[in-house]
Amino acid sequence: MLKKGVICAALLSMSMTAFAENWKVFEWNNDTVLRYDTESITHNGKITATWVSATFAQPAVRPGYSVPLTKQVSHWIYNCADKTTAIGQVVSYGTDGNQVDSNPGDPNDFRSVTPHSVADAMMRTVCSR
Repeated sequence: MLKKGVICAALLSMSMTAFAENWKVFEWNNDTVLRYDTESITHNGKITATWVSATFAQPAVRPGYSVPLTKQVSHWIYNCADKTTAIGQVVSYGTDGNQVDSNPGDPNDFRSVTPHSVADAMMRTVCSR
């Protein structure tokens, strides 16, 4: 229980740097461009977090949404020591550029990172900074 409280406190302090303005292209394909904010990378012990922006080439209704989305910005959180990840807040934007949803995510639900995945590559990038 104390461990979860410490993680929550760390994540709350990390989220205060959200939406800084130094986005670097990380990976892309024909459908999505991923960028991470180098200004928002924070380290607190073995926990590292950053904001990630996914911009969709074609607006589409994504699972769980009733309107087409053009972009989602989310807080990716890593436990660099045990190679696990969790997703915190997710903010979604519609075709008019306005925010259509903000979801707190589950920043305490750490799961193993799939080897050779985008999450794995991002973890290696931000944990080493």
